[in-house]
Amino acid sequence: FYPISLTIVIFLFFDKNWKIIACFMPLVYGDGFAAVFGPKSKSGKYIIFGNTKSLLGSGIISLFSIISVFGGILMMEGDITLAIYVSLITGIMTPIIENLSPKGTDNLCIPIILSILFFVIPDVQFLDLEIKILMFGIGAIIGLLIALLGFKLHFLTLDGAIFGFILSLYMLGIGGVSIGIQLFLFFILGSLATKYIGKNEDKIQFEFEKGSEKRDGLQALAKSGLPAILTLFVINGPFEILFYFISAIICSSLVDTLSTEIGIKYGKKTYHIFKPRNQMKVGETGGISIEGTIGGAISGFIYSVIVMLSSYFENALLFFSIKFIIIISVSGLFGMLCDSLIGTTLQRKNECTKCGKILENKYHNDNETVHVSGIKWFSNDLTNFLGTTLGGMSAIILYLIF
Repeated sequence: FYPISLTIVIFLFFDKNWKIIACFMPLVYGDGFAAVFGPKSKSGKYIIFGNTKSLLGSGIISLFSIISVFGGILMMEGDITLAIYVSLITGIMTPIIENLSPKGTDNLCIPIILSILFFVIPDVQFLDLEIKILMFGIGAIIGLLIALLGFKLHFLTLDGAIFGFILSLYMLGIGGVSIGIQLFLFFILGSLATKYIGKNEDKIQFEFEKGSEKRDGLQALAKSGLPAILTLFVINGPFEILFYFISAIICSSLVDTLSTEIGIKYGKKTYHIFKPRNQMKVGETGGISIEGTIGGAISGFIYSVIVMLSSYFENALLFFSIKFIIIISVSGLFGMLCDSLIGTTLQRKNECTKCGKILENKYHNDNETVHVSGIKWFSNDLTNFLGTTLGGMSAIILYLIF
């Protein structure tokens, strides 16, 4: 498939060096490195369309697609703005195409689908892109530090560290201070809460899917992937409604994380979200506590104030905006409640036949668990994604109303 792919790409873009690079480099380096290191991953594996994939492999294919396309375009065209924007597009698209390609056809699908994409969309050389080169460099440096520190302190798995770095390129490198600080706040506060407030094992009768306080790549994408992609649409200035949407999604993620940890550690009673008179086991998906809810609401308020103040550095219009604080705080709490609602009704719940624990994971005590409720394929990461997205949509509605 290599010669077929290369022939088609050159035929379509013989006069556009950067498009040839953008369509073929992800196959050469992204898919190449993923094929070497992905199969060595001992965890984070999943099956899609009968093919076994890994989070590490997907992270590597995205990372090396970005690096190779950026370096290739910069060398051939000398346009750093073009190199940044196109490399970030390929960083999103390549792992998606690779995952969805029928077995053995990724060498054909990756270049061809990217060729169609760059053939159809407008020539980005003629777009008025306003990427701040210095900020992108700062985003890369800070993202690398977060990834290394998170992996060293056992906050992140290896694939989580790779995706954390990639997310920083988008959210801080492209989104700037007012968006980048949101990823920083979520990572720092969420990781500290998970590790040091911790899950009181004596109180918990419910075991979480990941079985560890480390955040993996799928968790990072579920809670920050959509905001990262949306930063590609806010390059030319703060589209206010998109900024509200992004902020509400991250706020929902933070509120959900902190309310869970605070509720488990300090909550006296946990109630069923649909039936407040019915108590649930501590930490069980869908349960809420007064202490956890109040803690989450306070964290959402503090978060919205910090984000609003950070926008001052970019001369955004949110400085001292009471409207922003109210909408993001309310939306963050709403997103957390949506997460609980979805977790109670749709999320997969299994039971260990040996100890009777209700679990999110498929194995426990070296024994396969039994599905007892929810949808079999509906994971906690999907619950997080839908809950936070609904929180973001509520911010859009409130923004339009008020």
